[in-house]
Amino acid sequence: MKHTIRLPLNIVLRRFVNGTVPEMVELMPADGKIAAFQDPADAVCRISVMTEEDTQIYSVVLPDGLTVRPVDWRRFAYDHAKVTELLSRCIRDNLQALDFVTFGVWPWSDEQRTFAETTLMVALADLSSIFDIESVRFERHEDGSLLTTIEGAHKNGEHKTCCISFQP
Repeated sequence: MKHTIRLPLNIVLRRFVNGTVPEMVELMPADGKIAAFQDPADAVCRISVMTEEDTQIYSVVLPDGLTVRPVDWRRFAYDHAKVTELLSRCIRDNLQALDFVTFGVWPWSDEQRTFAETTLMVALADLSSIFDIESVRFERHEDGSLLTTIEGAHKNGEHKTCCISFQP
């Protein structure tokens, strides 16, 4: 993933708890190097965690210059129903975390839509070991529901368009 300068993002990621130890959230420099931060406060990465059933839910405030190393989801690579479930869960988790998406005014500005789509692209990159994301698009309907359309490919090369509806 080519690194571009961006604002800090708040993304939500899940990790399974294997026995007593959850899978890790591992941070790494984007493009293999840390960007020179103008203000040390810009370099702060905050992580909070919550347990839900067999998963840990991490909320990560990710500054520019850092990225999350994708977790190894390959055990689900050929279970396309599970892949769709993981994509859907990631979308729902992250849409709930975006307050302006949930409670914001409609119509969105182009900046709000772009920010939401960028946030979701970064969060969905966590699933890159099982699904390659090509694009994310949002539509908001009159009833307030959100339709997220993801285009990408399973690791077996099968191209898929996945539409996930969310009612805030």
